[in-house]
This record gives sequence, C-alpha cells and structure tokens, in this order.
Amino acid sequence: MDIAPLAVDRARSLDAGQGVQYVLASLFDLPEELRGKFDLVWEHTCLCALDPALRKAISRAWLPRLKSRAMWPACSSSIPRWIPAKLVLPLASPRRS
Repeated sequence: MDIAPLAVDRARSLDAGQGVQYVLASLFDLPEELRGKFDLVWEHTCLCALDPALRKAISRAWLPRLKSRAMWPACSSSIPRWIPAKLVLPLASPRRS
C-alpha cells in the first residue's frame, strides 16, 4: 500500500503474476473492502515518522483491517532513545472486537 501512484504501479510491474495485491490509498483512509483482510502488517519507520498526535488516528484506521489474531510488528530503530515508548507504540493495548 502506498499513497504514490508511481510506487504502486512500479510494485505491480515488478511483482506481476505473484498474487500480491498492491493498493493505492492513504494510511489514514483505507478502503472498506480491506476490513479484516490482513494477517500481518509490517511497519517500517512509519509510526516513528508520524507526529505523535497522529498515531492514534492511524491505529483507528488500521486495527479494523486486521484479522482477529493478526500481528502488527514495527521496526522503529531510528527512534531516539529519549522518546518514551508509550508515544511510539500506542497499539500495546489489546484489540477489542
């Protein structure tokens, strides 16, 4: 998923025939047809790049798209040590059905 049409087109062309779906969308406004579709969301430095005030909004957008036992691992190695973990990973609380 990407907000950039060129990135999505390029991914589709490089991965043609592999059965992977590439979606053009904003992380904050995901298509409804993706509800409950994801087993795994691999996040790499997206949360740490966001203004902390936007992290709950992205959680509200993504959590309904995850299957009930899905995982959302995050690779946030670029976060300075002085930022409290509670600001980086607001997803630590259990998912409510």
